[in-house]
Amino acid sequence: MPILATSIAILILFAGVLLAKSEAKTPKTMAVIRGIAQGLVATLVIGHVLPESVEAIGPAAIVLAVIGALAPLILGDKLSSTGGVTMVVAGLSLHALLDGAVLALAVTSGDSQPITVAVIAHRLPLALVLATWLQQSWGDRGPWLGAIALSVATVAGVLLGSGMELIASAGPWLIAPVGGMLLHVLFHSRKCVASPHFQSAGLIAGLAVGLIIPHV
Repeated sequence: MPILATSIAILILFAGVLLAKSEAKTPKTMAVIRGIAQGLVATLVIGHVLPESVEAIGPAAIVLAVIGALAPLILGDKLSSTGGVTMVVAGLSLHALLDGAVLALAVTSGDSQPITVAVIAHRLPLALVLATWLQQSWGDRGPWLGAIALSVATVAGVLLGSGMELIASAGPWLIAPVGGMLLHVLFHSRKCVASPHFQSAGLIAGLAVGLIIPHV
């Protein structure tokens, strides 16, 4: 079991929550960090999650992603306050479950370092965006509940390891609509009114880094 990698992956989730909650003390710094997180998560979904879903299940992934992105607009407050939030958390927990399995399998494959870095690298921006959204949707306890859910899922994935084939095969059907909904969350999330230019600069930087990383 990759104890160190799993611990880091979990700690980063809670670091994202702490950063999100420190916004009032350092608004400009957090505006930049929030923008970077949004850019990185956008490139994660568009450049990683959706292409892999398309590869696994074909054009149906695009249809599911569009449904996920439009669902909050069609269903309005009902989805954003209840089912939509739960769906995104459940979908990201499934993603964390698969991340955990990847960490476990990477150890046995003998090529664990690049895979481990890739899994851990996207945790902070994802946690920061999710924490901000859950703060608005579920209140003060929301970000912590989200971090706990993803942490439990990560550990479960590590423990299950190679026994994840069945879940992995169903994953794209569930993750594709969540990816679409996550893009909706990104583009409709609360902007930093106090430092909008800092957030925009961070967003551009996050998009640039997210585009460059796969080619490094």
